[in-house]
Amino acid sequence: MDGRGTDINEWMRETVAPLLIALGMVDLYFDHPSLGMTASAQEPQAPAFVGSDAAIQSEADVIAANLKGCTVQVILPSNVLWYELDYTGKYYTQILVREYDTVPQDKGYDRYVETFRHWTGSGWTLYGLDGNIIGEGVHRYGRVPIVRAFDRRHVRIPHAGDPRFLGIVEKCREYFNVESEMIYAMDMQCFAMLQAPPVEFNEAGDAIPVGVGMVLYMVADPNNGAPVGYSYIAPPVEPLRAVMDRLDNIAADIDMEAGLNRPSSAAQKGGRTYPASGISKAFDQEEGNTILAGIAMALEACEYLAAEFAATVLMDGVPAPDVLSAVQVVYTKQFNLLRYDEMSVMSAEFVNFRDACGLIPTVEKHILKWMTGYMIRDADPAERAVMNKEIDAYVDEKVRDRKEASAIPTQPRAIGNGNGAIAPPLVPTVPADQNPN
Repeated sequence: MDGRGTDINEWMRETVAPLLIALGMVDLYFDHPSLGMTASAQEPQAPAFVGSDAAIQSEADVIAANLKGCTVQVILPSNVLWYELDYTGKYYTQILVREYDTVPQDKGYDRYVETFRHWTGSGWTLYGLDGNIIGEGVHRYGRVPIVRAFDRRHVRIPHAGDPRFLGIVEKCREYFNVESEMIYAMDMQCFAMLQAPPVEFNEAGDAIPVGVGMVLYMVADPNNGAPVGYSYIAPPVEPLRAVMDRLDNIAADIDMEAGLNRPSSAAQKGGRTYPASGISKAFDQEEGNTILAGIAMALEACEYLAAEFAATVLMDGVPAPDVLSAVQVVYTKQFNLLRYDEMSVMSAEFVNFRDACGLIPTVEKHILKWMTGYMIRDADPAERAVMNKEIDAYVDEKVRDRKEASAIPTQPRAIGNGNGAIAPPLVPTVPADQNPN
């Protein structure tokens, strides 16, 4: 992907995904590989159709040099200085990109200089910092080979991204600042000031008598002769505790915003209330799954854009719709975030509910399917359909079993008389004086 032998999975995981999620957007630049690629992963390389590649004079030279492939580089949003979009608001018609080049120096090291490349749908022009043209070139792509991928679009600013974890970044900055205050307070506690007795108590005046092993001798109070020693002066610990509590609160807020904690089911720890884990609790992983599914959809759209522009470079032109329709990029949208012990508890509750069903089948089917969906979040649609059919068949069978069991008549208990015949029912004996007849 990047001209260094990196496959697309590693490139998306290590390069694109962190920038896309942290910045909310990232620009991708596609081109044929050039001779002697030296650009970093965050700076555009020199385009393939540059006159500096003097050895490339024909299409045969391009094929012989293995320059018919496609490479992609990441452009940081801060290096996109100006652009124009087409009527769709998705593709660039012109764009000005800031690049960094090196100039050799007399002392044996290179100096970085800024250059500016203006791209159009048919070529590019490279300008120096003074505005003079350094180089020009053409391409056959039919569009600007740069596209912007988004995590989430900004509501007010067109063609700008909205970082998903911007609130987490702000809280991390606050955590860093508060942590520096805590370190300073801890230093004050660890390096307290030594307080000496009054000077008038010391016979040596301003001098401090020191004994063997750097022992400080106590001095006598001239009024009553009582020994007076040295003491340490340290700031109170209450502000330090307040700072540490603030750090705990910020960390809890960060976890909650990332879908890792929930304010309910709080647990006591060390005399302080901490939010219990929400993403790892049974039936409480929906928030974390939603966050991960949103990230997966953003990466899926980004990879589809990468495939579209890679096809543009490989075909030296805008690909036909049938070519793009054959491209399939699928990221999973369901994630099982339960621990083993939580899965065991849920499985036991599922089995108990399953064994007791058969009374209200419609409701029981929905509940069993809902429980199965929460326990097995990563099942694909085909597997989900099979599970639902199994649940329907099982509940229907339980309903039939209950009906058959209720249809069996209850026989009265037979009392034998010794020869196999059923004895007549016993008639209670009524005293004569109480017989109304």
